Amino acid sequence: MKVVMKAIADVLPYGKNPRRNKKAVDAVASSIQQFGWNQPIVVDSEGVIIVGHTRYLAAQKLGLEKVPVVVAKNLTPDKVKAYRIADNKTNELAEWDVSLLSDELKELSEAGWGDFSGLAFSTMEIDALLSPLAEETKLSRPTVGSALEDEEGDEDEEYEEEEEEEEEEPRRYLEEEIEQDDEPVDADAEGSIHAFNENTVFKTSNRWGVPELIPSMCWDGDIKGVYAIEGDISPARIIQWGTIGLDERMRDHVVSFYAHDNRFEAAIWSKAVTSITKFQAIKPAALVMPDFSLWTNDPPLMNLYNVYRNYWCARYWQEAGLKVLPNILILNEQARDYVTLGMPKKLKAAAIQIRTTDGSDYQKKLFLTELNWWCSQIECEKIFVYGGEHRPWIEPSLPSGPEFVWITSFHRVRKEMGKC
Repeated sequence: MKVVMKAIADVLPYGKNPRRNKKAVDAVASSIQQFGWNQPIVVDSEGVIIVGHTRYLAAQKLGLEKVPVVVAKNLTPDKVKAYRIADNKTNELAEWDVSLLSDELKELSEAGWGDFSGLAFSTMEIDALLSPLAEETKLSRPTVGSALEDEEGDEDEEYEEEEEEEEEEPRRYLEEEIEQDDEPVDADAEGSIHAFNENTVFKTSNRWGVPELIPSMCWDGDIKGVYAIEGDISPARIIQWGTIGLDERMRDHVVSFYAHDNRFEAAIWSKAVTSITKFQAIKPAALVMPDFSLWTNDPPLMNLYNVYRNYWCARYWQEAGLKVLPNILILNEQARDYVTLGMPKKLKAAAIQIRTTDGSDYQKKLFLTELNWWCSQIECEKIFVYGGEHRPWIEPSLPSGPEFVWITSFHRVRKEMGKC
């Protein structure tokens, strides 16, 4: 096989290419930028593309003047047509071993690989594959194979039709189909948690229906630090969701959900029954109440919904016999009406993540104001602060009363260890 560099102007796309490829162009362009050009375009004797339409469009996007080309001179017109179809179709037949794929991605992540765009997976797919429940992730379509080869169409009208369905795609490969009853189950009814489903409704005393935590099932132990390296078996370290697998390493430790929501949403919200069964088998010391994000620029209804999800998951776990470390939810003055609705008025311990979206003085002041307000509403003896590296600017303005225990974040610890 002879590869030659050919002016991109002399390479011609096939006008009747049946594959729509526009959505793959950015990913392939990113791949070329990261890894170089390791797969040539195949053209016929007239310079018309047989294989490589996506790479051709990516080269145009990158402004390349020349591209590597192989000229298939020995193929008849019929064989050219058949080869073009066969090449596109065979890319769809291979399947992923999700467990091995997840291991490869995690090794890249631990090695400090920061840009996954060249791999052609969506952000949601990457997050799912890096999560502890990666083995249950469903890749129902040939994501990488199709993106790096000759997919999808050139027709603008068809491309718009594909875009209309884009919102539904993540559910097809992130969610597991779980058999469940159609009707909600009253949480006060007889029967074990296994009789419940994702539609369980908990009786509450507040008008919004936010579930209330069970005080006796709130964890009041101690946390020694963050779990950052394999083999760290000292008791009750906080394990950040997604940093290790969902396995026996979590036993006797505290599992937190301080990450981008989609890293844990599909696992603990969409798969409540599945995840709770796994946690019961693993026996962690406690689960930190989830931290579905609250944002100042979101409508109050969206923030109220996330508050509901945070309390719902925590109460669900408690009903299953799992201890929960309450998580402090704060946002701004407008959110004070609902952020503490399900929280007991007295706590032995709680946790909070330091999260100031832009690090501005305004965000810092808002965080401290709302934390002080929360402590005026809830009597708490000890607060574990995840993000202890922020201690210098927080500590001078902390409320009196609770003992504050500082826990350096996983990523900062790994960075200080030279692991990332």
